[in-house]
Amino acid sequence: MLVAIWSGFSVGVKELNSPALGQNVTEVPSNENLAKPKNQGWGPWQKLESAEDLTFSSGFSNMELGGYLDYSHACEQAAQAAQSEPIFWYRLDNLVETIGTGNVEYRCTINDEIIAYHFSTAVLSNLPFPTCLTVQSNIGGGIKIRNSPNLTATLLGTLKNGSQIMIESSPMYLSTDAQGRTWINLQFKGQDGWGSLTTKPEGNINFRMCQGLNL
Repeated sequence: MLVAIWSGFSVGVKELNSPALGQNVTEVPSNENLAKPKNQGWGPWQKLESAEDLTFSSGFSNMELGGYLDYSHACEQAAQAAQSEPIFWYRLDNLVETIGTGNVEYRCTINDEIIAYHFSTAVLSNLPFPTCLTVQSNIGGGIKIRNSPNLTATLLGTLKNGSQIMIESSPMYLSTDAQGRTWINLQFKGQDGWGSLTTKPEGNINFRMCQGLNL
């Protein structure tokens, strides 16, 4: 079974049984902190004003959609309890802008406190299909292609830097191994193959959308 990077969905909810929001919280995030990424693997937090203004789509399975509904419900319940309006935020990981498929993290805050969060697969809304990617490894001048997403799998061949491939799945099939390396599924000389996409979330991304794509 293929699994998307940091896959599926995840919902987190702050415990709200205390008399007031923020009580017994070690660190209450400020709006300034919310506007900055936690690491180089993520873009900045942005306020979610309207879903119609988003440049990406998310929720590609019943599990992801159900998780988003649970997240939204938790935010609304907390807002009612606090008699305050929730603020909704989102941020995209760097893969979304680089190859077109990655992840989005949603969060809601009340009085500057994070109440709930949700992770989901994200795809650029205007991504061409199929999608052209260019190899851009920063080690060894190319990418080794294997028959499964791990370093011990059978080697099928190598794609040199500058090589272009067409990806015919949306979202793209991504998988993360036990060592934290992320792989992308692709067709290589008529075979089903896997290429190393990143060695870690904040590392070099070994593929990039081809120049001249109408995005």
